[in-house]
Amino acid sequence: MPVSILINDPYSLFSEFQTVRTTMAVFGKGCLAASFNCVYLYTGELYPTVIRQSGMGLGTMMARVGGIVAPLVQMTADFYIHLPLIIYSLCPILSGITSCFLPETLGVPLPETIQEVESSTKLCTICKLLKAIT
Repeated sequence: MPVSILINDPYSLFSEFQTVRTTMAVFGKGCLAASFNCVYLYTGELYPTVIRQSGMGLGTMMARVGGIVAPLVQMTADFYIHLPLIIYSLCPILSGITSCFLPETLGVPLPETIQEVESSTKLCTICKLLKAIT
């Protein structure tokens, strides 16, 4: 995604390559749609049954708030011309790093109560690697 943002920057060296810009924009949009579906499915696995609907509603609401705020980021170009590109590049990178610390849900039954979530010993993939190293 950051590559497509840099190529789609009107001030970059690639600004005259309309085909490359369009291809990267479509590729970025496809990746965004795929990641939204993955997040939507994964979120349902994290919440216990008693609050799953509220958690899914909160997640969906925050996605919509992000969609509302996203066009406003373009206004930060008044302060620094590349600030929107920096914001749009850092958000997916930071969220990708943060997602590495989420617990693994493969082969694990869905939690039924909040107490099951609090007492679960599910470790994230990064935590398992760090534990194996030490």
